[in-house]
Amino acid sequence: MAEVPFHLDKLFSIIRDKSYVTLAEYMEYALYDREYGYYMKQNPLDKDFITSVSITQLFCETLALWIVDEWTNFQAPVHIHLVELGAGNGTMIYDILNFLFRYHKNCFEAISVTIIEVSPTLILVQKKKLDDFIDKVDWRQSLLYFKPCAPVLFIGNEFFDAFPVDQYLFTSRLWKQKVISLSEEGSLCVLWKKTHNIELPLRNIGDVIEISTGRMTFLYDIRLIIAKYGGSGLFIDYGYFDKPYKDTVQCMFQNSYCDLLDNVTCSDITCYVDFSEFSPYKRYITQGEFLVQYGIYQRLESVGQNLSFSQKCKLVYAVERLVNRNYMGDIFKVIII
Repeated sequence: MAEVPFHLDKLFSIIRDKSYVTLAEYMEYALYDREYGYYMKQNPLDKDFITSVSITQLFCETLALWIVDEWTNFQAPVHIHLVELGAGNGTMIYDILNFLFRYHKNCFEAISVTIIEVSPTLILVQKKKLDDFIDKVDWRQSLLYFKPCAPVLFIGNEFFDAFPVDQYLFTSRLWKQKVISLSEEGSLCVLWKKTHNIELPLRNIGDVIEISTGRMTFLYDIRLIIAKYGGSGLFIDYGYFDKPYKDTVQCMFQNSYCDLLDNVTCSDITCYVDFSEFSPYKRYITQGEFLVQYGIYQRLESVGQNLSFSQKCKLVYAVERLVNRNYMGDIFKVIII
């Protein structure tokens, strides 16, 4: 039997005690274990994946214009909460605040920022990044500890794709659940276990359904806050409305795809977001459509006036990556609730 790596001791012990863990439990350990979890021990941004935020600050500035628009729609209150869900290295909220401070001072003054972040490592990174605005920002590890007293604007970029999911496979009039167990050789392996704990409609043999109870609970909590205090939420992610009935879980290690069971706690694990969970919603459009409607090309023209030709070419290319349907413009969707 192969020796168990020290960072997997706890996971292997749980599996030996229970015979297996569900896919959601496996993802929870791999991503969020307090000691070894992927998001808990490091800053993974730009190392294992690249987000829209890191391509150009114009992405963040365009989100800031949406915030100004929403604040105005609420009759420009003297106080409004801005909540970022999972702030990464803090770049997005920094660029938003910097833009508001420079061009929309009244909105800037009205905003108090709360970052919902489970990773102590990333909180330290964010505090360093946001030093210029530290008096306007506080941190909570859960929405349970967020106590608003005014309307709330929620924003999240590639946040909901990192929620653990369970998978169910339809096989000859029977649903089976994906679980992670140990092989006879003592290594991690995938099994499909009969389940009678969930009611799902009959499907075609081989169809897969993914369910994230954690994501649905989180969205429910957001809706409760908005219903009580007023507000809205803007979330950007990749996903679907019509279920694809296939496995959408993917793992990234150093900007390359890897197997689910490889590089455990060292690779990012995500899945497509089921946007039907966000219903009812106010608006649903592609990232490209949203950025164009909120003026990213106008910002490009304004900023480009002060750049050299080569700098402007790089910025134009960056914006096209975000907007063009052949790059990120159609892959990512914007949903507003």
